[in-house]
Amino acid sequence: MPKPVMNDRVLAHLQEKTESGMIIIGFQQSIAFAYLNVFHMQHGHRNIQISCPMQHKDMALSISLEAAELLEHFQWKNGADVDTVATERKDEIADEMADIFLYLPELSDNMGMDLMSAANRKFEKNKLKYPADKFRGISTKYGRV
Repeated sequence: MPKPVMNDRVLAHLQEKTESGMIIIGFQQSIAFAYLNVFHMQHGHRNIQISCPMQHKDMALSISLEAAELLEHFQWKNGADVDTVATERKDEIADEMADIFLYLPELSDNMGMDLMSAANRKFEKNKLKYPADKFRGISTKYGRV
């Protein structure tokens, strides 16, 4: 597959900087988005109407299904078995993670959303909901502390 061309949208993602270091994720998302655009252009998918609600539902379902496929690798495993599976099935697990990673920017683009801005907003909400001085070292839900 050819290297994606850095268009204005990709460059805009790369220019987003936050104190939390989210720029790394933004860069990865931008690269994934660029590769998806190249793939869809090569396969003629960009001629399909991609902004219909049915498409959004199907993309969301696909993300959930791929997450379930990821979880299947660990189903019924405990302790050392989890580590063994993670090591032995590393490539298969990586494929499932990649599917999820590729679907998210596509869905956000189809819906006209900026995934990095949404992630940054959520990060800020979580900082308020789970202040470090109160939640450090515990995994209790915010309403139970």
